[in-house]
Amino acid sequence: MGCGSSSAKVQGGQADLTGALKGPNGFDSSTINSIATAKEVILRLNKLETLNGGINKLRNVTVLNCSENAIRELPDEICQLVNLTVLDADDNKLKALPAELGNLTCLEKLLVYKNELTTLPDSLGELQALEEFNAFNNRIIRLPASIGQLRALQELNMADNKLKTSPDLNGMSALTRLALFNNNIVVMPPCTGLSNLQKLELYRNQLDDLPALGAMAKLDEMQVTNNRLSALPSNIADFQLLEVLEASKNRLSEIPKEICGLKHLWKLMLAENQLKSLPEGLFDMPLKTLDLSNNLFIQFPAGMDKCNGLKNLMIANNQITALPGYLVNFPSMKRLILEGNPVDWSDATNVSTQDQLQQMFAAQKEAKFVGAPNHPSGS
Repeated sequence: MGCGSSSAKVQGGQADLTGALKGPNGFDSSTINSIATAKEVILRLNKLETLNGGINKLRNVTVLNCSENAIRELPDEICQLVNLTVLDADDNKLKALPAELGNLTCLEKLLVYKNELTTLPDSLGELQALEEFNAFNNRIIRLPASIGQLRALQELNMADNKLKTSPDLNGMSALTRLALFNNNIVVMPPCTGLSNLQKLELYRNQLDDLPALGAMAKLDEMQVTNNRLSALPSNIADFQLLEVLEASKNRLSEIPKEICGLKHLWKLMLAENQLKSLPEGLFDMPLKTLDLSNNLFIQFPAGMDKCNGLKNLMIANNQITALPGYLVNFPSMKRLILEGNPVDWSDATNVSTQDQLQQMFAAQKEAKFVGAPNHPSGS
């Protein structure tokens, strides 16, 4: 099917032209005329550089997928496609979005990730039906204040951009996922109105403090690794459904005792902080994965012997000198990393414990044990 081919057809309301057009201007007026009745138009993988040629003639279209091309700009006429519910323009070379984008009042999904965007139009906030906005991997420096007006939005992915802050997002009462990782965010306004949030992804930023988070009773995953945090939220006990907390590579010197009220927490990642101890009640929770590597522990945290459901324990590169015997009694353990600790091998108990661990893991399939260094037997 060549450039401007009149043989383009609509089948079942769909015009699938994936890889069928030739050249950067392959989506021309004759092609548009031949698919004018289509409700779904797919233009992927055509090396297109433009969508000019009267795209506003596609008055019936509800889904437009022009992803994986080389499009540098979306024509203003695209904003006349008022029935559009899905616009997928990811993996192109877009540098801006049309100023009148807000005219697409039926739009529910807007995908523009992997482009070269530096700004977003103020009219974005007029997309009151929008449920998913993904602008991952662009060069966006700031978000328009109007974005906080998207009350139907359930997923916002602005990760891997150049943001330094965010506007007030509390109007997004339906939001379930907020992904702002891989930015340069230094400070954020309070996020106390995001009562439906389930996933909060703020890792790899430059936050000294987390924003006020409100109750967030539905939050099940919080990722704040690789920031400059010295404390976790004081109201962490409000996140009653939290299952995963990743806070490695920060400046934490203590973990609030309120964390012990999180009865669903099974994954806790705290590597590369400044921790010397943990709240003993932590080990009354159903922890399965715990990473305490590269901290300041001089002994295994008190109460860990009660946590016999652990499957993955990483506690490498601390200052631990003794290996507790209860380690050999964790029936579910599949991964145990002890390397980098100055274990006292003059104590025969430590030698015996590591020998038993070595034998225990050797008898398991798909298990990994890295013992403390300089063991007398060389294991």
